Amino acid sequence: MPSSSSSSRGRGYRAKTLLFAGGVLAGLAAGELFRPPRAEAQIPDPAAQRIATYRAAIESTQLLKQIRDTLATGTLKVQVVEADKARPARRGTPSPKR
Repeated sequence: MPSSSSSSRGRGYRAKTLLFAGGVLAGLAAGELFRPPRAEAQIPDPAAQRIATYRAAIESTQLLKQIRDTLATGTLKVQVVEADKARPARRGTPSPKR
């Protein structure tokens, strides 16, 4: 009798172990199927940033040369306009161009 009770007890443990292993495998398989996509960082391109900075520097240099040439050789007409004294100027808003 003792041999029959120990063999039935062993079958129960084996069944539980197999059931547990099957559950683990099913969980791993389900995890692979339902995994959200990985997040990937957007790495900036340093070369493209340098090129953009270089082009912006060239453009601003050209504009400054034009301003310098205009101031050195051209004649400018300047009109001085007084601010309206009836209305106080509001802070933070630019005055309208006239």
